[in-house]
Amino acid sequence: MLIIYQVCQDEAAQSGELLVRAEWTKQPPQVGGRASMGSDRDWSIVRLTKFEPIAEFQVVDAVFLAHVSPIGMTLEAQWTCDQMREWFPLQSLEVALFAKGRPALEISYSMEGLPLVGQLFTAEPTPHPTAMRSVMLPWMVDRIQKYVPVGESPYTAVHLCWCVAMKEAVAA
Repeated sequence: MLIIYQVCQDEAAQSGELLVRAEWTKQPPQVGGRASMGSDRDWSIVRLTKFEPIAEFQVVDAVFLAHVSPIGMTLEAQWTCDQMREWFPLQSLEVALFAKGRPALEISYSMEGLPLVGQLFTAEPTPHPTAMRSVMLPWMVDRIQKYVPVGESPYTAVHLCWCVAMKEAVAA
């Protein structure tokens, strides 16, 4: 199964820590369990949402969204994902993958609830303090699997977007 760890409040993350990451596991996570977001600091799972596939016989049986907070930190403000849900009620999570058990190529958000399609892109900083430059990645979405939440969730779906290397897509 795939677990997506997401920071409850973006401002809680320190330099070098990720806001979201994915990990493959055989056991489902538990509320109160520990997680890492890319530093030595420990995080605790404070909310867990299960997502199930809408079609049978999928490569991944289930996806879990584990919201995490630094251990010892009190959550007082509204969570980032819940605030975004108010502004974008159709929002979904998009996870670009190339093989089960391998690291995610990209984790992104869709404000319209639509999956990634076509070639993957990333953004690189420019000399301008706020401008970014689009950069094509050598991956193209080949197929999409939709997972929907079991119960309450800030996301309408998680789309697993299975990718192939561009040279494979051209050869096919």
